[in-house]
Order: sequence, then structure tokens, then C-alpha cells
Amino acid sequence: MSVENPERFGFDAIGKLYPKGDETPLQWGVVIKRRNLEPREAELLGARLAEVKVEQGLDGIMVIAPFVSEAAAELLAKREIGYWDASGNCRISSGALYIERKGFPNRYARQASQGSPFTRAGKRLLRPLLDPEGIGRTWTLRDLAKAAYPGVSLGQAHALAKLLENQNHIIRGPEGIQVRDPGALLRAWAREAKAPRLTQRRFYSPLSQDGFRKRFEEVLPSLPDLNAALASFTAASEWAPFVRQHRSFLYWSGDLKPLQDALSLQAVPDGENVVATLAPDEGIFYGRKLGEPPITCAVQTYIDLMHAGGRGEEAAEHLFERILKPRYQP
Repeated sequence: MSVENPERFGFDAIGKLYPKGDETPLQWGVVIKRRNLEPREAELLGARLAEVKVEQGLDGIMVIAPFVSEAAAELLAKREIGYWDASGNCRISSGALYIERKGFPNRYARQASQGSPFTRAGKRLLRPLLDPEGIGRTWTLRDLAKAAYPGVSLGQAHALAKLLENQNHIIRGPEGIQVRDPGALLRAWAREAKAPRLTQRRFYSPLSQDGFRKRFEEVLPSLPDLNAALASFTAASEWAPFVRQHRSFLYWSGDLKPLQDALSLQAVPDGENVVATLAPDEGIFYGRKLGEPPITCAVQTYIDLMHAGGRGEEAAEHLFERILKPRYQP
């Protein structure tokens, strides 16, 4: 492959690739980015480069960057624009030539200049954004900040909106913001968010699973110093039954001892049938309503199942197909 750099082409370089046995080279425009390529920039850059490719009569165009996110790579591929990252992940296509390499860990991935939307405050804002009850709504940032539980500042809502717009997850208009593809954003959360370190306690209950859920719902209103909700597979069994578990799962914050006494829970080192997890943030309890089963919202349940191991991903996909996808589709 030979490379030249004439300014008249408007690229950082022009590459000439000579396929074996062919004297006619494939001519490629090369764009070099010194920062990570995020989806929003990839969408705009891909549209412009697709036009340039036709105008210049090039066989292809390739973008080189330290890190190209999966979503950014897909947006470039739709425009038939190739890419190559600093760890060897690439997609190069022109006529009979097709090269794709992916799955190589990229040490630049954690250095994304735009940060992550999946911080504690970001997750508090994402829950109402992805709540099936509010899909299709155009949010002002002020209203979104108020809808978060617990509430967040207007500045934090602005920061999240900027990140999501850069990653092509939202549409911003004069009336506010709207999620472009709720399913894609939810899956990005499950895939990219760093799992928090969790404190868990394991118990044995003499009650059946159904009996445990019923008794839990009965006693919870009488425990003012405790916030708790059934979670993971147990919450999923209320939303969309799929996997039968021999254990019950719950989140708690506050004083757990009164609940332990009310449910006759016995702490055990193994053989548990109740797993209680200390909530890493009060936002876990978003969506709880009086008179309804004390379970985590569908969005939080999906995220927890995706990180649960075992048949968690299957249960998450079942929940998505039954509860979330019908509301997420336009």
C-alpha cells in the first residue's frame, strides 16, 4: 500500500492499495482523528464523506481514530465508510475487498473525551427517559431533572443531554429532547455501565416464594425506617414470568433488622433462599407507587437481569419483548 498526501483531495492522506495480481490500484481517502469517534460525530462525518467519495471518484474512505465505538462503526458502515482503530478493530470494504476485524480490547475506550452517561446522576435521569409510560414524550431538561428520583440538578440534566446527543441517543428540538431509540439506549446502559460493588446478605426463609412475596408486601408499609423492593428474577416474575427461581431477591436501604424479624429471616452462610442487596443508590427505587407491588421498575429490572448471570440475559430479553419493546416501538 502506498500513501500520498495531496491537499487537493481534502484528506489527511490518500492510500493506494494494489490487490494481488491487479495493476490498477484501489484509491482510498484517509481521515485521521486524534480523538475518539463518538456516534454523533460519526453520523455527521459519514454523511459528508459519502458525498466526497462520489465527487472524487474514490474506491473508498477510511476513518482512523484511537477508539471507534460500536455505534459509531455501525453509522459509518451504513454510509459505506470504513474505519480502523488503534487496537486493530477495522472494517474495510470496496468491491471484492472486504476486511473486518472486531472484538479486540481497546485501551483508549476508557479515555472517551465525552465521559459516560451512566454515572449515578445519569442513571437517575435515564430511568424516567426510558420509562415505558413516558416514551414519546418531549422533555424539557427542567422537567427531566424533577422527574428523576432522587432529584438531580438542572446542570446535571444539561450534562447528560449533551452526552446523549453526542452519542446519537436523543433528538434535540425547540421544545426539548426526545429519545431516538429507547431500546438501543437501554442496551447501551446494560453493556457499557460499570457494575457497582454490591453488599449482599443471605437468608433462609421458611416461607414459600409466593408466601414470601405476599408477606413482604404486607409488612413493608409498617416499616418507616426501611426502603425496599423486590428485584431481579423476583421482580421479573411480576412483570413477565419466565425463569422459576428457588430464591427471592430484594433491594433495601435503611434498617433491615425489622424486616428480617417480620419475615423470620435467618442469616446463613449458604443454602439461602432470600438474597438482600443494599441499594447502591436510592434511584433503584424509582417508580414505586402506593397500592402497587413493591418491585423495581421494568427498566431497572432489565438492567439487573442482564448483570445477574445464569439465565439472567434470557429473562431480560423476555421482559424486553413482553413489556418494554411494545411501548418502545413507534
